[in-house]
Formats: sequence, structure tokens, C-alpha cells
Amino acid sequence: MKCPRCNGELEVSLKAVGTTPEPGLVKVWVGAYDLLGAIGDTSRFLRKCKAAGAAGCRIFICYSWNAEQTGFQPYLKVGFWTHDNGTTFPKYRLGDPYHPSWDESFWHHLRLTLMEMKILGLSAWLVAEDFCSLKGDSRVKYYNPFYSSEEDLGPNTPGGIWGYSMKRYHEALFQKIIETANSTGVDYLMEAMNEADVVDGTVADVIAWNIWAHDSMVSLGFQRGRIAASPGRGQIEIESSCRFISPHGIGRADQIQPLRGIDIGKTIFSSDGWWAGTGGADAKGRRGVGVTEALEIRQRLIETGSAGFELLPREIYGQDNDRANLDLFDPSPIDIMALGVIK
Repeated sequence: MKCPRCNGELEVSLKAVGTTPEPGLVKVWVGAYDLLGAIGDTSRFLRKCKAAGAAGCRIFICYSWNAEQTGFQPYLKVGFWTHDNGTTFPKYRLGDPYHPSWDESFWHHLRLTLMEMKILGLSAWLVAEDFCSLKGDSRVKYYNPFYSSEEDLGPNTPGGIWGYSMKRYHEALFQKIIETANSTGVDYLMEAMNEADVVDGTVADVIAWNIWAHDSMVSLGFQRGRIAASPGRGQIEIESSCRFISPHGIGRADQIQPLRGIDIGKTIFSSDGWWAGTGGADAKGRRGVGVTEALEIRQRLIETGSAGFELLPREIYGQDNDRANLDLFDPSPIDIMALGVIK
């Protein structure tokens, strides 16, 4: 059977990988992280995800990637500032944590997107913040509102954005996300921070912050059974405070293995951070999961009873490494993993 969407990359019968399970046994989330600031046709992208059998999409709310191009953040942009290195960054107003200065156009856009996902029957995996865009490039992190606010709180307070003085700001963001999602009726997971970690902190600090974040969501009325986490450290200790743990950098079937001390039925494996596949490539030439891996991953997910797989389609970053072009999206790997067919 030949896949017309992969340029002849694979010509194989499903029987070659064993007995074909019934469709719908594998849950696949699509990692369109910058969905709200992406270019291309969002509605068409969501419809393609649904048609391919995806369970839903993982979406970031407050982060740094592509902000240089869009500046689209949940907080109000009030101006610009210039770093000592000469780079100019947007400046945001966080406001009083009990009365945050939200950019209502952002929240309106999120609400409409979630309403469309609700209509399509797609779940949303809403990630409040992102650690990946904070931990390396000092230029990138200053596009984050917590690092570039007129209140000057984030990096200049004890503990940085993970310190006590910032906790009410995180909590206010959690609350706004929960209220917005609840108003649409969409089915959704919540995650406090992608790859959550603490700069210059101990493992104990990482564990404490994650557990605090999860307890905060629960105090705001969110169900612990809908909380996901992808921490960089302390997974075993953090696992007890949430429903799902999501290890990143997974792109081959042999990497679908139980994590030490964690039930694989609580594990959603993710190809985020894995760039050695046969699928579409990003602007740096890093290839994602292709149809070859998708067939093998599907079988392994079913064999092990994993909670699912989160696919980052690298090809949507093929023209610009920091901003998704949704029109480039190829659903072939999702068709295979979620439905067990090659179209």
C-alpha cells in the first residue's frame, strides 16, 4: 500500500507489522504549540487533525518562541525596551495579580479556537507556560512577559519566576485559562509549564514548584485527573500530584518504555525534542516522525498500554524555525498512529 502524501517514502502492507488493531485504540495529540500565533489556516489545520483521528492539540499560552514576529501574549503590550546588548524587546504590563492586565484580543482568539475544537470533538491540552524557551537563549526569554514587564518582577525577585512573589501571577494565569476553557465547554487537559524545571534550582525545588502548581489548579476547581506534566527532573515524585506524565524526545518504538516507578498507563510519550526521523523537516533540517516510525510506534503503544503519543510535526516549522505554518501540516503519521491506515 502506497502513501500518496509521503512522496513514496513508504510502500508497505499493514500486515507487515503484525495484526492490525481496531481503529481508535491510540490517542494522538498534535503539538501545534504556537497555534494562536501561527500562520496559515487554523480551521483547516484543526479539521485535518480531526479527520486523521487525532484526539486533540497541545497549545501553549504564555511563552517566548515566535514572539519576535507576533508579540501575541495573554498580557497587554505597553511599549518596548532595549537590552544592554542593543536588542529591543516588547514590554508588557502584568498588573495587580488579583486584577491582571490581560490582552483581551488574545483571550478572545483562544476562546474562538477552543469553541471550534469543541465543535469538531477535539480535546485541548492547554500549557500555561513554557520552560524550554527560557532555559537557553537569553534573547528568546526576554520575549516572555514575565521577563519583560514594567513591574520588573520575574528574573529580579528571589527565586526568579519560580519564587514566592510570582506565585500569585502563575495562579492568576491558571485561573484565566480554566475560566476561558470552561466557558467553551471543550474537553481539555491542563499543564502548568512545558518541561517544567527551575533554573539553578535543586531537584527538590523542581518537585516543590510542580506540586504547588498542580495543587493550585485543584484549588481553582480543576480536576487532578485532567492535569498533565512534562518535568525535566523529579518525575516520580511529581507523578503522584497529576494524572499524566509526558517524557519528551521520543521518536522510535524502542523508546516507548515504562519510566522508572511510573505506570505506563499514565504516560503520554512525546516527539518534542526528537529530530532524527523520516518525516518532514524544520528550517534547520531536523526531521520529525514519519510514516515508518508511526507504524512501529502505533504497535508499541498498543502493546504496552501507553496513555498516548504527542506528535510535534516538524514540517510546519519548515519555513521558519520559530513560527508554525499550519498549511504545511501533513497528517499521514497521525492517520497511521490513530486510525491504523495509510491513505
